[in-house]
Amino acid sequence: MPRSRLDRQANGLEPADEFANVLPHQGTRYRSGQRTVRGLSPFVSVPTLSVVVILLVVVAVLLLAGALIGLAFELLWLALTGLIIGALGRLVLPGRQQISLLATALVGIAASLLGGILADLFDVGWLVQFLVAVALAAIGITLFASSERDRSRTA
Repeated sequence: MPRSRLDRQANGLEPADEFANVLPHQGTRYRSGQRTVRGLSPFVSVPTLSVVVILLVVVAVLLLAGALIGLAFELLWLALTGLIIGALGRLVLPGRQQISLLATALVGIAASLLGGILADLFDVGWLVQFLVAVALAAIGITLFASSERDRSRTA
């Protein structure tokens, strides 16, 4: 560790001229070994700037990836709850529906996804989202059952 001001100047740790405190980055001379270098401070370098830019890019990529992963998990959750919503939509309707369990599950998944999108659009709570999804599933099952009935009559 240099002890005197001359030692610090000789090692490039301190400006060599008396105007260094006024304008530290413009025209300041820094000593580097035996020669005097004019220009920017040696403490601000291009590699430091590039490291900061790289870190900002990495943070932005991680934030984007986190948002995409969050969206993927939300869609997976809506699909899983869609199975239950399809069953509830079928249960709400009176009488017997002549559609398969696979069709019921697919209508429930579609209703759950549509209910989730509508709930996000209107910024409502999870209970309203659930009730809208069950209502959409019941409507979808009714429409699907009526189209199956019409198809079986024409065949």
